[in-house]
Amino acid sequence: MDSDFILTRRRFSIDTGFHLMKQIIETRKKDMPTAFFVAADPIAIGVLQALNQYNISVPERVSVVSINNISVTKYVSPPLTTFAVDIPELSRLAVELLIERVLRNRHATKTIYLGTELVERASAFPLNE
Repeated sequence: MDSDFILTRRRFSIDTGFHLMKQIIETRKKDMPTAFFVAADPIAIGVLQALNQYNISVPERVSVVSINNISVTKYVSPPLTTFAVDIPELSRLAVELLIERVLRNRHATKTIYLGTELVERASAFPLNE
């Protein structure tokens, strides 16, 4: 695993994605990966902006996939491929776990699997026209 591409910043923002991608492009443009899996949609939007600024074709040269499926992802260019997370269900489960912890004094670790759905858009899949 190439740790150069596991980059983090505190804020999950468009600006963060733009600056992290710019850093990758400027240091590794000729041997960049062909795909990026990004932690959140706002970061991925910044990634797309940086790729666009450097004229790196998405998805022909680099694919971008993210998580959350926020409403703006279908309007960026190219539209962002993303995993839709069931936020209401995630919230319900978080409250349920909090109640178990606080009111029932549960200390055991619990693993929960929450399904997601891949929303295929043009940032990872060429458009079929």
